[in-house]
Amino acid sequence: MKYALLGDIHSNLEALEAVLADAERSGAGRVLCLGDIVGYNADPSACVERIVEAAATTVRGNHDHEAARAAEPEDFAPLAAEGLRYSRNALDEAQKEWLRKLPLHKTIRSTGPLGDFSLVHSTFARPDSWAYVFTALDAQVSLSWQKTRIGFFGHTHVPHFFVAEEKGKVETYCYHRVDLRHDAREPEASASFEIGALSAITEGSVAEAEPASAGGRRYFVNIGSVGQPRDGDPRASYALFDTRTGVLELRRIPYDLALTQRKIILAGLPEELASRLERGR
Repeated sequence: MKYALLGDIHSNLEALEAVLADAERSGAGRVLCLGDIVGYNADPSACVERIVEAAATTVRGNHDHEAARAAEPEDFAPLAAEGLRYSRNALDEAQKEWLRKLPLHKTIRSTGPLGDFSLVHSTFARPDSWAYVFTALDAQVSLSWQKTRIGFFGHTHVPHFFVAEEKGKVETYCYHRVDLRHDAREPEASASFEIGALSAITEGSVAEAEPASAGGRRYFVNIGSVGQPRDGDPRASYALFDTRTGVLELRRIPYDLALTQRKIILAGLPEELASRLERGR
């Protein structure tokens, strides 16, 4: 089965539609959503409806959690809080109830050679703490709670992955550095590595490592953000995972960014939410 893994959509309908179209063209048989459907941008209701329709499984993100509550947003930066208020007002009660019922984490059953894999928005260590995983130490804590060999997450809006060796050492890899330089002549780009035989990623090249033994390396993979990337590349980020081959492919997809920006301004949201999209920050 080939899965499309996407998350951190943040009410960006144009980016979401572009990603779903690319996933369909690429042969994805099932869509999995890692949360944060709402917040920040101008189309929260439409994005929730689209995910309800398209995704086989969705886990709850912190923006989903807050937008479905009645209380004022807590512990959010001013721009994020403004986006949450807008989302809360735009969502109907049925949509809020759907968001409230989403699980914090989910195991996806697979008969592929790498077995089952897991989804979470932030960390497997107390998922409702919404802690950020930026470092190898952060990842090590999450991996200690991860029940499957492969786990997928989002939350930071930066695509990268962590690899835990058999002896417990955790290495960090940034796979957006491979074949993903933003180039208008090549609007779509992808980088892939075989999870069963890790590709060690360096600047501009991929070096194959020795195949991992069964039950050896474990992986915690961030798929980046559909609707508000923060790695300097404004294109939407998502991943394809083929459980039959063990190959994970990160894809960057262009979308009608100008339309998204116009919608943000017309909605009365802060201009900074529109301008940051073109910077990928």
